[in-house]
Amino acid sequence: MRENLPRGPRTERAQTTQDFVIGIGIFLLAVAFVFSFLPSLLSPYAPAVDGGDAAQADRVAGEVLETVEGNGTQEVNVTAFNETYGSTGSDDLAAQLGLRSSGSAIDRVNISIETLNPSKETSNRTIIGGGDTYEGSPRVSSARIVRVTDLEEDCDPACRLVVRVW
Repeated sequence: MRENLPRGPRTERAQTTQDFVIGIGIFLLAVAFVFSFLPSLLSPYAPAVDGGDAAQADRVAGEVLETVEGNGTQEVNVTAFNETYGSTGSDDLAAQLGLRSSGSAIDRVNISIETLNPSKETSNRTIIGGGDTYEGSPRVSSARIVRVTDLEEDCDPACRLVVRVW
């Protein structure tokens, strides 16, 4: 019976319509997977910063300025800063500032005073600082321009008070 079938280009072809639909379906699924997976590859691994964390960093910066205020506004007394937040200050700065009791996800704080003078020939811009060791990009930071007593040569014309929380 097979011998009686006609032979030719129409009888030896496969199911091209069905193969085409299956191939296009697999291709579209692959493209959809790439477009849905690609943004997660490009996004950072750290959680997103929300307004609450930024407000905490700003609150800590304001509290630091109130605590170590010198003779004028936006002026930092170096002795008061070192006693409260520097190396002679508290070991657990996050608890001292009330960050752990507020229920926030912040458990590390770094407070430093950095020079604004670009002509300084130093690799480290931090003049004085305290808190946890800052090793990477902060989750949230807040900065204020301040004058510093007893460090006029390093802070000419001013310095930056930087609070990093993560």
